[in-house]
Amino acid sequence: MSVRVRLFSLVVFGVLAAVSGAGLERLRYSFDFEQFFPNGDPDLEFFRRFVEDFEPDDNFLLIALERPAGVFDSAFLARVHDLTLRCRQVPHVLASQSLTTIAYPLKTPFGLTSIPVVHLDEPARYPADRRRILQDERLVMNFISEDATALTVYLKVKNSIQLAEARELMDGLDALLAEYPFEEVYLLGRPYFQVEMVDMQRREVLVTTLLAGLLVTLVMVFLYRRFWSIALTLVSLGLGMLLFMGFLAW
Repeated sequence: MSVRVRLFSLVVFGVLAAVSGAGLERLRYSFDFEQFFPNGDPDLEFFRRFVEDFEPDDNFLLIALERPAGVFDSAFLARVHDLTLRCRQVPHVLASQSLTTIAYPLKTPFGLTSIPVVHLDEPARYPADRRRILQDERLVMNFISEDATALTVYLKVKNSIQLAEARELMDGLDALLAEYPFEEVYLLGRPYFQVEMVDMQRREVLVTTLLAGLLVTLVMVFLYRRFWSIALTLVSLGLGMLLFMGFLAW
């Protein structure tokens, strides 16, 4: 191989490596499962019409707040109520609801009115509220656990929320939850899964790459036992991975 061909090859691979490296910032994780369906698929078109009419079924985030001693405590309920209201100020949260914000509709001779499910400012009525709530199948296992040791705060979030928006939402929510001394907090929903899944995938890619590089290095040491041979092999493998990731990004 002539010097010109070698130089040309180095320049080409150098340019490709630079372009691939610049494209790594564009590499994103996609949560759009519609891309796995072929365009024009009748089932996909039906699904899109359904979502347009009734909205998607994953535009929510649930916050479970546990208190083993029981949730019918004035201080605990006040914190839950305050959290429910303040969650509406978190970015990309459209609405929030919990047991403390629900009311029963009541028809009177003077028209419709409502009574709260929980009388927050009247602790003496908590036992009666507890009995009534635990007999209401619409509330049990939706807003309150069967043993009355946990409450759920429902957050309605933006439809088809994307990763950057989900991360902004979770950052705001985590900062808000840190202001309350809740014993146990559990999260469930699309924004939480998006952020956690991407972080997990990044960790897995990093750990897998490091372990693979270490294993290849050990194999090369036993096979070649020469520094430049090992270095050339590792550089070739690293360049191949860089080009592959850059191709995915672009």
